[in-house]
Amino acid sequence: MVNTIDSAKMETDRKLQRLPLDVQSFRKIVNDDFLYVDKTGFITKLINSKLTYFFLSRPRRFGKSLLVSTMKEVFSGKKELFKNLEISHKIDWQTYPVIHFDFSLIAVDESIPVKKALADEVDKISRDYNLPTAEGNHKSKFRFLIENLSKKENKPVVILIDEYDQFIIRFITDDELRETNRSELKDFFSVLKGSQDFLRFVFITGVSKFTRVSIFSDLNNLIDLTFDPDYSAIAGYTREELLKYFSDYIHEFAEKENYPFDDLVELIRKWYNGYSWDGITKIYNPFSILKFFSSYRFDDYWYCSGTPTFLIDMIRERKTKIHELDNIETTISRIGNMDVGRITLTPLLFQTGYLTIIKKIKKSIDKEEFIIGSPNKDVRISFLTHLLEDFSGDNPRLIDNITNAVKENRLDDMLADIKTIFAGVPYNNFDPGKEASYHALIHVIFTLLLDNIGAEIQTIRGRLDQVIETDKYVYIFEFKMEDAQKALAQIHEKKYYERYKIKGKDIVLVGVSFSKEERNIKEWIIENL
Repeated sequence: MVNTIDSAKMETDRKLQRLPLDVQSFRKIVNDDFLYVDKTGFITKLINSKLTYFFLSRPRRFGKSLLVSTMKEVFSGKKELFKNLEISHKIDWQTYPVIHFDFSLIAVDESIPVKKALADEVDKISRDYNLPTAEGNHKSKFRFLIENLSKKENKPVVILIDEYDQFIIRFITDDELRETNRSELKDFFSVLKGSQDFLRFVFITGVSKFTRVSIFSDLNNLIDLTFDPDYSAIAGYTREELLKYFSDYIHEFAEKENYPFDDLVELIRKWYNGYSWDGITKIYNPFSILKFFSSYRFDDYWYCSGTPTFLIDMIRERKTKIHELDNIETTISRIGNMDVGRITLTPLLFQTGYLTIIKKIKKSIDKEEFIIGSPNKDVRISFLTHLLEDFSGDNPRLIDNITNAVKENRLDDMLADIKTIFAGVPYNNFDPGKEASYHALIHVIFTLLLDNIGAEIQTIRGRLDQVIETDKYVYIFEFKMEDAQKALAQIHEKKYYERYKIKGKDIVLVGVSFSKEERNIKEWIIENL
């Protein structure tokens, strides 16, 4: 197999640039010679547009803070930090006064309301610029700071706001406090539109995009970059960037494991690529990539970095069926905005990174829809495992047990464990009268086991329900309500197994029946072909 990168890079004594695992400061990355994936071309485009107000939504751990930090250094005129980067000779370098808020660092709770916390932060920034602090609330103080800073420096002001939605997300399960915070944020952001004469550039980031009516109603000229194809790769890494900046790491790991370079690239793609905001450009999660290359171990880095329990609770409370969390047909308007007063599950899962755009469906010139689903193995395996373990109660190793049973051809053990999962699924999350419900849940379980599986695979004689293929075995499943013998007979009648004989593997036929009354697997028959 021919490698994508020149074979001259294969020397084992290569020096690897340090990875910025916990570094979100652009200045520190440059000064301490950490690896930096150049995103300054996007900043160049924004600056040269001469427009003012921009917004970007991306999930956590996607490089938003580093992007904001990079903008701060650009607008502070630190050209020396950007030598050899795309922006270096493409903008008119000037120095502007910068107001930078990182809402994730501002303390807010029941005793410290948003308006007081923001007022205190504005006062701190005023003192940093040797400006007097204003009387009044957070809104009047913010307006006073912008106008007086602009007048003092004789330059328009740049405002960078990172994690603007922290005060909403932190209290997402508290309706009353969430609404209070929304109202106070709305007052704060309303200052920006009326201050346009004093502003050069405004950039706001967050995990979620709440409707304009909720927070940004007064800032109706805000340009949303979230779904703009020109900015689809502004955060995260593309395949081209992965190969350009991390090829030495890939080569080192491939040599260490004696694994083909291109096969390793494909495996990395399956685990960490797949995020998209336009249905075309696919993005790797940067946090997962950095963690992966720091340890040379495949793991669910992004998922384990902070999955909130309220998502699992919400899935239970909203009576969401597990198989409905994938391959959802929707529109940008449905997933691109949320109402603070009525948080719905699908847009929340999309905006927080558990779902992403899989592909775009162009139905007509004025109508396009998207299929959204799980982005990659990191998210899919971990999220579904978490859900199923939540259902399986006292046996958190149930999925591992099922996986091992499949690999070792212990199907009796596997199906017994699946019965345990079925027994734990909440009644409202499952329709016991529909065979499709059983199919869907089993397919979710099988998805967690192996990559090489299929559901409802087409054959020339009909449609078989499920196939699992391992290195040694091909398992062919047929499901029926109440009658396992009838399920097995259909496999023989349709000869579903014929297409797999050429593989030279052991073929195992499995007829499974379900009981509506028991809401579970009733019986099964296993036959070695």
